[in-house]
Formats: sequence, structure tokens, C-alpha cells
Amino acid sequence: MSLALVCLMLGPSSIVEAAGKENARCTKAGKVLNVSDVKLVCGKVNRKLKWILITKTAVVTPVIATVTTVTTPVTTTTVAPVTTTATTTTTTTTTTTVSTAIPKIVSVAFRQPGTDGIYHVGQFVRVAFVFSMPVTVSGSPYMMLEATNIGMTPFLDGNGTTSLMFSYTIVTGDVETSGVGLIANSIVLNGGTIKSATGVSADLTHARISRSGSRLVGP
Repeated sequence: MSLALVCLMLGPSSIVEAAGKENARCTKAGKVLNVSDVKLVCGKVNRKLKWILITKTAVVTPVIATVTTVTTPVTTTTVAPVTTTATTTTTTTTTTTVSTAIPKIVSVAFRQPGTDGIYHVGQFVRVAFVFSMPVTVSGSPYMMLEATNIGMTPFLDGNGTTSLMFSYTIVTGDVETSGVGLIANSIVLNGGTIKSATGVSADLTHARISRSGSRLVGP
């Protein structure tokens, strides 16, 4: 009978005895016999060498489980920053003041003839009207002289200014022995206008200027 079979049939004490009989005697401390799943070590017990039964420690080979790592991709959503622009709206209120002032005639004056006091043929009888503010002339206004043979005097110059000039050119046959003057309110619009820059019509009233020997008309 083999030693392994003896180990299966006998208890621990019997295994020690059977091993000693079958294989060797315990004659040296530290001697080792391997029997099935136990081992016998020769050692001193009460100062006598005896086989000591030592159960073999099972060697467990660890089973390393295969770990499957599942990587789940993380979807990152990038949210674009929202830029808030503060808009400041400035409301500009423009107040336009329209002048309602009425232009008025403040003075009227003749341009005097030469030293002899006579307007000769080819010369001009001119009258200047000064207004209280600049005026704009449209159309063909004229003014009326106070005289015997001549009268209507066309507008000449001064549009957009405070001074309007009217002029009459002396022609052959014009004779005023009592001189010339200016009738009151002498300006005739003749379908035209005389207004301020804001469109207010001028007040064209003025006083009469008498005829004078210093403003004669002759050849």
C-alpha cells in the first residue's frame, strides 16, 4: 500500500506512524516528509524526536477577473457666450423758432444828382429803401415817383439785404421842372413779393417825399 493511500485511510496520528514506518524514522530535527496534503516535520516533543503533523497550506492562485472598461464618450456642448450690448438712444429735440417779425421800411432816400441838381439823359434817378431786417424780393416790383412826365421805377438791386434799390434811367424828352419826389407807400409788388427770410411779408408803408428843385430832370 502506498503512503498516499495510507494517509487517506488513517487519522492524523496514524498518518504520523505510517509515514515513519513507510519512509523514515524521525532521527534528526528538521527533517521533513511530504505526505499527500500534509507534511511531517521531525522535531522534539518532551525532549524526544517525533514526527509533527503540519497541514499544508493550500496555495490559492488568485483569479484575476478580466475587467472590461467601457469608456462612454462625454459630449461637451459649448454654449457660445451671449454678448449683451447696451444701446443708449439719445433723443435730440431740436426746437426751431420761426421769427414772425414783420420787415418794415425804416428810411427812404434819393441818390442826389450832380452839383447842378439835374438828372441828365443817361443818368439815373435812384431811391433806396432801408428795411428793419433782410428781405427777399421775387417777381418784378417797382416804385412810383411823384413827377409830371415820369413815374414807374423798376427794382434794381439788394435782394437778401436790408437795402433795396429802385432806379429810373433818364431818356430824351424827360423834363421835370418842378423836380421829382416820392408818393407815399410807393412800392408796387406787381405780382411779386418782398418778404423776410422766414416768409413774412414786409410792411411797405412809408411817408411821402415832396418834389424838390434840387432834383430836376432835364436834357
